[in-house]
Amino acid sequence: SIQSGNSRQMIQALAEYQVDLATSSHLDTDPRLLRIELGRAPLALVVHVKHALARRPRQGKIALDALANDTLILRERGSMTRQLTEQMLESARVTPHKILEIASRESIREAVIRNMGISVFARHEASAHPDLVVLDLDGEVPTLPEYLYCLRERRHAQLIEPFLQMAQSRR
Repeated sequence: SIQSGNSRQMIQALAEYQVDLATSSHLDTDPRLLRIELGRAPLALVVHVKHALARRPRQGKIALDALANDTLILRERGSMTRQLTEQMLESARVTPHKILEIASRESIREAVIRNMGISVFARHEASAHPDLVVLDLDGEVPTLPEYLYCLRERRHAQLIEPFLQMAQSRR
């Protein structure tokens, strides 16, 4: 079966033997865990196709100060995407007009599809949809890592070991 949750919930589920593998953007240094970095992706802006920013020429990147007039939809506190977004905006001295907090990436995506605001995702997490446009951000844009974890003691288990081997071969 597949379970979903935020990074902390998934690492906890791993520690409690509820799942065999977990992905997370948080760097966890627990010595009980085996960690493989799967990759990194820059943060990108996700807007509704009818949003004013979506109508800008695609060649240019979006300046962070353009986010000051919008409702920015963010994940809950503790989300690595939120943490990096807030750090990026603070460094650029940009304060969004409003912030709307929603607990899951899927729900945020649905809110942007309904034109309730804009959001920032790791570029590879911004799934295709005819009502969404993914735009590159200008300036110092952080990258979001993605890690695969398993309990070190279980790394040779029948289903876990081949999965880890496949993940390492695709890096």
